[in-house]
Amino acid sequence: MLYDQSDNDNGQGIVAQNFETENDLYDSEAADDFKVPAGKIWKITEIHVNGTYFDGAGSADSFNVTFYSSRKGKIDKLIQSCPNASYYYDTQFDFGSEYVKCKVKLTEGGYFVAVQANMDFSVGGEWGWLTNNTIRHKPSLWRNPTDGFQIGCVDFEVTATCIDSGEGGDYPFALYGKACNLPSPSRM
Repeated sequence: MLYDQSDNDNGQGIVAQNFETENDLYDSEAADDFKVPAGKIWKITEIHVNGTYFDGAGSADSFNVTFYSSRKGKIDKLIQSCPNASYYYDTQFDFGSEYVKCKVKLTEGGYFVAVQANMDFSVGGEWGWLTNNTIRHKPSLWRNPTDGFQIGCVDFEVTATCIDSGEGGDYPFALYGKACNLPSPSRM
């Protein structure tokens, strides 16, 4: 495990889903930040997200995972995306606790990871990324680009500003993979 903030989930799920075409208006995406320590390279292979299904039994067809650089607590540049990424469940955890496969190599610095379930509402309902009560680094972000939910968060904004219904300020997740040291500069 490279990074873990999967504790303290409070059971409140915020929809983060790519719906079928007739419900594209409601497509939404959630993101949270983390830092790769100085002098390190992380080779991430999967992300563990704590989610929940509602308005249906699930389950997601796949997930879209996107890594962005962070600048002053905001999403900056796209680093890598894993569209339609496969996932699996750890049978020791509840249904909705997904391990999504996504490979990315990151050097020291601040980043955001965004997650979105691919699932038709008419088949599985909705998937929400659970929130937790402990804010690490900066608060989590959320967006609904076409404003189908009519709350005005068409670009990434602080989740609690967009949806103020008792959710926590971050999303529970963990990053898995391998950490390496940055190479030392050659000396002559």
